[in-house]
Amino acid sequence: MRKNAFTLAEVLITLAIVGIVAAMTIPTLITKYKERVLVNKVKEAHSLLMNAVQLYIAKNNCINSLCLFDTNKTSDEVAYELSTVLKNAKVCVKSDENDSSNKYCKPYSVKSNKPTYVVNGAYAASDAIMTEGRLFLPNGIIFRIMQNKKCIFEVEHIIRDENGVDTGERTYTKYNRCAEIYIDVNNSNEPNQFGADVYKYEIPSTGKIQSNMQSLLNNALLYNKLEYTKYNIGDIKE
Repeated sequence: MRKNAFTLAEVLITLAIVGIVAAMTIPTLITKYKERVLVNKVKEAHSLLMNAVQLYIAKNNCINSLCLFDTNKTSDEVAYELSTVLKNAKVCVKSDENDSSNKYCKPYSVKSNKPTYVVNGAYAASDAIMTEGRLFLPNGIIFRIMQNKKCIFEVEHIIRDENGVDTGERTYTKYNRCAEIYIDVNNSNEPNQFGADVYKYEIPSTGKIQSNMQSLLNNALLYNKLEYTKYNIGDIKE
């Protein structure tokens, strides 16, 4: 009886097609997997922060979070007090910046959500996570506290043209911000970008913690997605 079988040519063609399909789909699958991991970390970090603040308020019989984010305290003092209600949290100190073995306490730049911040024609870092007021957890999550000396204050802003060149003009904005909290859900690993692995909260004089990038945070917390545009600091604006 005659037996049907694939020829060598047919097998090679099939393998080639499978290879092409894999090359097209695997990078997308990897990207989606990495984003799903970040989304879950954002949810974890948000929950840890909110629960820790509420626990501190309850343990200290406070009215609101301003007993923690007190304008008479330094950023390091607030970070230390917050660490007391976060299991296994460690606080960075200034000397950690020079410790090559300590990967959690080095200052690093943070990119804006979209490549819009330009200085002298090149995309620049919009912010940074410094060592002061920073604490970290064994799971790689970083909280960085920036405690202000007063809640109501005015900030000067440099006016730049479309290429990021200083025009010499200035504007002034009044803020109600007793403190700010940065979270980075994967230590100093990339992308280090708002809307991806980095988010920021603020505490006004009401003591209510809120995010000044709430829509980006909601995307992760409520809709399981990240919203950011990938780019590199130093790239020339097109």
